[in-house]
Amino acid sequence: MGQLLGEGVLVQDENGIVIWFNAAACRLLNATPEDLLNRTPDDDMWDLVDVDGNAISPEDLPGPLALRTGEAVENEVVGLRRSGAELIWMSVTSALSTNAGRPAAISVFRDITVEQQSQRELDRTVVEINRTLVQKELPTNERVRFDIRSQTVRSAHTINGGLCGAYEFDPTRFGFFIGNVRGRDLRASGISAAARHTLRSSGVLLDDPSRVLAHVHQTISNDWPDIEISALYGYLDMTDEGASVRIASGGHPSPLLIREGTASLVAAIGPPIGSADYQAGETTSFDVQRGDRLVLCTTDLAGAVEGESVVPNAISAIDANCSTDEIAEIASGLAMRAGTENGIDDDVTVLTIEFT
Repeated sequence: MGQLLGEGVLVQDENGIVIWFNAAACRLLNATPEDLLNRTPDDDMWDLVDVDGNAISPEDLPGPLALRTGEAVENEVVGLRRSGAELIWMSVTSALSTNAGRPAAISVFRDITVEQQSQRELDRTVVEINRTLVQKELPTNERVRFDIRSQTVRSAHTINGGLCGAYEFDPTRFGFFIGNVRGRDLRASGISAAARHTLRSSGVLLDDPSRVLAHVHQTISNDWPDIEISALYGYLDMTDEGASVRIASGGHPSPLLIREGTASLVAAIGPPIGSADYQAGETTSFDVQRGDRLVLCTTDLAGAVEGESVVPNAISAIDANCSTDEIAEIASGLAMRAGTENGIDDDVTVLTIEFT
């Protein structure tokens, strides 16, 4: 069957020594029958790497692994390179069998070099798209500091639907927003870009966070009636003592206000933007002072505030000593756990605003 399909077939005895192979195996591995017969797992004929480019020890190849564990190994991606030759990629499936009553491993493999090259090109494109979704230059001011982190929860090869930004109207007034489009594809990226543009342009024209979100809701409902997104918009006006903040949430988790080492929730959560029951939510206003920090995240951080354990050996509460990177780690732990429970994966974006 492997011969007919053009797949390589290779049999190893209980010691991992090659005792049989088909012609396709020689062709795919660019090897002669003499090269393959009686070859042992620790032979250095090829340099072996995994899908991330890390070296693979011979005993961890699918055939020897199946022999050692007694479990089948399916569709393992292995890169092989002979001296002076180009790297080739194989998809290998190995299963335990017997030969003359003794354990043996049968491995079936096919060349997926073209597929891997296409996937790597796609991955580079995804990385570039995700890079454009994160604002590169943030407002700078001696009294307020903005910081954004975007972190992948499970896979670095998917598009992040998060949206986040901060910008300056004048030295004493700023606008900021954060939100999330559920999904990890080009459509989610397009909707995220449209929502981000609408939030920013509406924030310039309007002076009420709830009206800004209502305008975004109208845009999303008209163009993508089957989509719901979460978003939060806020204005920041500097004062002599600190700043005055006004925010409104459309289905987005409440920000955290960190003051003197204690984190508290500071806003009500309205219906998601684009939902049938959406209505302009209330605007929450509060003052901040020097030393305070406002944390906005696409993942609900309330569990961390309540002291719930998130990931092993990780801090379980956010305080004044947490860096933005540490907060992103906590949020990622929560997002991964939520994804495991509800079957929905998503990435994490964190915006912190520190008042100095």
